[in-house]
Amino acid sequence: MTERAQDDLITCLTEPGLIANADQIVTDMLCLNGLYVAGNADSVEALLALIVRYDADLLDLGLFLELSVAESDTILTELKLIELLSDQGTVTRDLVGHTLEQMGDEALPPLVRATGSDDLQMRSVARSMLDWLGIAAAPDLLAVENDSVQKALVAAMIDVGYPGAVAPVLELAVDDNGVKEVADAAFENLHTDLEAELVSTLQHPRVEVVDYAEQLLIRHADRLSDTLHASWDAQLGTTPPQDDPLALIAGLRAHADALIEAQAEAQFEISAALYEAGDCAAATEALLVMFEIRTTTPHMDTTLAILTCQTDALIEAGDYHAALELGQHMLTLLPDDAALRANLSEWHTALGDRAPSDAEALDHYRAALDYTPDALTTHRKLRDLVLGANLAYLAVGGLFLAILISFSTRKRHSYEE
Repeated sequence: MTERAQDDLITCLTEPGLIANADQIVTDMLCLNGLYVAGNADSVEALLALIVRYDADLLDLGLFLELSVAESDTILTELKLIELLSDQGTVTRDLVGHTLEQMGDEALPPLVRATGSDDLQMRSVARSMLDWLGIAAAPDLLAVENDSVQKALVAAMIDVGYPGAVAPVLELAVDDNGVKEVADAAFENLHTDLEAELVSTLQHPRVEVVDYAEQLLIRHADRLSDTLHASWDAQLGTTPPQDDPLALIAGLRAHADALIEAQAEAQFEISAALYEAGDCAAATEALLVMFEIRTTTPHMDTTLAILTCQTDALIEAGDYHAALELGQHMLTLLPDDAALRANLSEWHTALGDRAPSDAEALDHYRAALDYTPDALTTHRKLRDLVLGANLAYLAVGGLFLAILISFSTRKRHSYEE
């Protein structure tokens, strides 16, 4: 579809006739179908405007469309969107929702930006469509695999003050320098609705995230003074020792650290007691709760002993999946430990050997080599698996070719006769 045609379809939805009638509804449906087929995210705002217009006129595009299809005598019966009608009927939001789905992840950044629109109805419709798509929560939105879309979402969410955005954005930023550059720029214009969220991120389980939150607070301390005072009052309930934003940030960080460390220490004591009693499984469960409070621990030796005790039990029971999950926790504590990486590689290889399909086995063998690239046994198994798959494809191809030759030969003989 050309850019001119795309623009014409958008105009047709955003500049309707003055009176809503059957002809106008047919026109809207034709344009909506065109945008569905095109799947271009540039039309997101026009789609939201269509819902606003029909809501205002108390009309339902879906019900009209269903009646038109039942009559089976209109041009609408040939549209792609007709296939989306169910026995229970549909509504305008459903048709727009399916069109947004057709656009894919590219539709998400403009949809998020629309939640910050100056128009109250547009904001409400944008939020309702995110709910329709089932990804209204900030972490779900940011879980997209497309890097450029993810960065666009980071900028949009911070700019419009999207609820719950700060912590997941910071989590991404500390692990990805590209996202961090976008986040740094976005926080220059931090929406007021997210100021309290940024302060509360000082209580995040990951120290790296807390450090980044503190850096952002210090960078923008002057304009966050009121929020910092309100947070101090809510958390400590005392008069600040100094009426200085930087002192408030330092005090809030110290308070959060002390609170988290006390909770984590109490949870560790529970885990250690269970381990001493010989219950590795329960001790590990208690440790995992501790990691939800703080992802690091000063009790490294005991923590590793508990996790090792449980992974040994899981391996003995043949539960390699559960052992791998615990091994990942251990790897966050000891990222460069060669013995641990060798264990993870061995467990992935074992799962590859037991995999119900070649595709799953391939994934496990490759994961094993990510941990120990020089594992010769795994290399051989991966090679044999790939070679076997290729030979199978060749066999199928040879069979097909033999059938084709046989068919061609018989056809030639029939002509000669």
